[in-house]
Amino acid sequence: AGIVLILTLYLLLDGKSLYAWILAFVPRTYREKLAVTADEVSDVVHAYVSGQLLAALLFASFVAVFLTVLHVPAVAPLAMIAGFCDVIPVLGILLATVPAVLLALSISPGATIAVVVGYLAYHLFESYFLLPRIYGTKLKISTLSVLLALFVGGRLQGLIGIVLALPLVAAYPIIE
Repeated sequence: AGIVLILTLYLLLDGKSLYAWILAFVPRTYREKLAVTADEVSDVVHAYVSGQLLAALLFASFVAVFLTVLHVPAVAPLAMIAGFCDVIPVLGILLATVPAVLLALSISPGATIAVVVGYLAYHLFESYFLLPRIYGTKLKISTLSVLLALFVGGRLQGLIGIVLALPLVAAYPIIE
């Protein structure tokens, strides 16, 4: 997952020069068609990234409000950790929950259980309701397609498959 994040950052920062370099190796008769296809695929990637950022912001906001209500200390850092960890499929929720649970232990066992249940409930809500709608809207594919793509990508290639499945599914008709 770390390699994918680093590659994504490099592609976002240096994508245009990489694109120009690749385009130079394409025969002239296909350059225009590739240029149009690349622009449309780029739109898909940008839509995916903006959907992921929206999902991370929503999770961070939920954590901030939820932990404030429970009077858990260090709400702002925990919300930031939650937002960053939300980008990591499957493991992100675990990475975000552990520090919140440890700090909730300083309040009470009830607060600790509430944090675990709250984070788990939000994760289920996000995974099965929120993300399919966010990505469905941003990528212009059905919510069922989003769920199926995430499931198949995860089964075939694990975390990397989950990260790459949606942009590939959304870009496939363009490339085809």
